[in-house]
Amino acid sequence: MQNTSVLLFWILDKGVGVESPVGQSKIVVIVPTFNEERFIGSTIIMARKYADLVIVVDDGSTDNTTDVAKCAGAVLIRHDQNMGKGAALTTGFKKAVEFEPAVVVTIDADGQHLPQEIPVVIKPILENEADIVIGSRYLESRSKVPTHRIMGHKLINSITNLLSGIVVSDSQSGFRAFSPEVVKTLSFHSHGFSVESEMQFIAKEHHWRIVDVPIIIQYKDKPKRSVIMQGITVLNGILQFAGQYRPLLFFGVGGQFFC
Repeated sequence: MQNTSVLLFWILDKGVGVESPVGQSKIVVIVPTFNEERFIGSTIIMARKYADLVIVVDDGSTDNTTDVAKCAGAVLIRHDQNMGKGAALTTGFKKAVEFEPAVVVTIDADGQHLPQEIPVVIKPILENEADIVIGSRYLESRSKVPTHRIMGHKLINSITNLLSGIVVSDSQSGFRAFSPEVVKTLSFHSHGFSVESEMQFIAKEHHWRIVDVPIIIQYKDKPKRSVIMQGITVLNGILQFAGQYRPLLFFGVGGQFFC
């Protein structure tokens, strides 16, 4: 991946999380982004209130995302071409390890997540109650999620939970926290948006503890991609993960189905 990327590191300010209630623990936030010049600046500025460092992985943006991220005070890593969310997260995790964090947070760049909820998402990690924490929009009814998204998420959740062997309430949430041990181990086969589902298969393989915590999600803009096509891509990825990570279950269930 390093050979296909141009890595530009910008540290304009340390951005100590003075409002964070977790004392001296080093909190690193990773923001994978692609053409998000409208929201990336405010996302970084708000996240820096609760983190010691914000790493932005610009996955080949063609707008002003790079310039805005630099001005907002992020550590910037740029892919010279679009490689997908999974690849961006892998790059971000590799960089985050260099800072020896106590916890690593991933948050989306499109303004859907509230950075002020970072303390809620990282709390189970810092208290050694979880290895991965998922911010779930479905644990509490505080988010106005479009009906078609709810239906799609329910389908993807059910299939991911069944095939991975780990049950969560929001398998597609990008707002997550990870322990240092998990960050050092995680590496994804998926380059696209099925990366969140792949995490459940990897967690099952490593016996990691996953905890859901309630968050609010807000939809500020129309989706840049077809929701239906993205869902089909994710489902295709889930089936590939099942064959890769849990072949006995996958081929056993498949054999029964086709008999």
